[in-house]
Amino acid sequence: MAEERLIDTDKDKKYKIRKNADGEDELYFDDTLEEEEEEIETFFDVPENFVDDEQLATLTPEQYAEAMRIKEEEEARKREQFINFYNLADDSLTRARYVGALDYVSSAEQLYGDDGGLYIIKLRALTSDFTDFSEGEQIAEAAEGVKKYAKAEERNKIFNTYGEQVKLILSEKSGEVENICNKFRQEQQARRDIISPKRTKAIIIMAITAVLFLGVAIAALICSGKMYSKLDGSMITVTIILAACAGVMLFVCVFAARHLVYTIRLYKANESDYTSKTGREMASARKYLNAVKEAYSAICEI
Repeated sequence: MAEERLIDTDKDKKYKIRKNADGEDELYFDDTLEEEEEEIETFFDVPENFVDDEQLATLTPEQYAEAMRIKEEEEARKREQFINFYNLADDSLTRARYVGALDYVSSAEQLYGDDGGLYIIKLRALTSDFTDFSEGEQIAEAAEGVKKYAKAEERNKIFNTYGEQVKLILSEKSGEVENICNKFRQEQQARRDIISPKRTKAIIIMAITAVLFLGVAIAALICSGKMYSKLDGSMITVTIILAACAGVMLFVCVFAARHLVYTIRLYKANESDYTSKTGREMASARKYLNAVKEAYSAICEI
């Protein structure tokens, strides 16, 4: 029975094999896992007066009242900090200190990240009161928060103040993007008219050289099997000539293939929106326009 108890005690232990001083295998207990578990258990710093919902059910009425008082005080302190950061962000916004306002918004978001008014301040700060929409991705994120959390009256209030301004920017940027797109398409088509014939020519040359190489290589291979069929050695000469021609054609094929790859790369680059100055301007203008649209849809209650 004592042996069984010993086995039960040790059955969950982690053993490994290692070499001892005499070079023999021996078992040893690896307690690394236990140390890691101890570290994990002490990693979280639980507040002294913290009581979760399950513990509340086991408390006496007096203990329950004390726990709720502590919980309410913590919530009130958290709300007070949030209101302080909110007011500081709003004050910075009033003073046109947009970077400072974003710093306060970031601190407030760590306390409550679902406040519609806070998202409105963030959107205003990111757009410098709806005059600059260069922070495209962040503006889209803030606009989504406004649409999700802000009340209709809050959105209408901002729309009444900035709606016409944003609508005018939206109209101007839409026209600007359209002009840039038209310019880009014209330049792209002009380049395509030059590159496409070159690509077609390269494909034809590659096909011809590949067919010639295969034909000569096959002929040389066939002749090599009959190169000793004639006593005068004429087949040997023919085989050597065909093999040399096949080598030359292989060399030509390599250059034709390189030229074909180059023309294909040119064609693909021309079809991209980011490989020309006008194309990059178009992409940037589209990104800016999308940010304006997101901001406008956020404050425009439909």
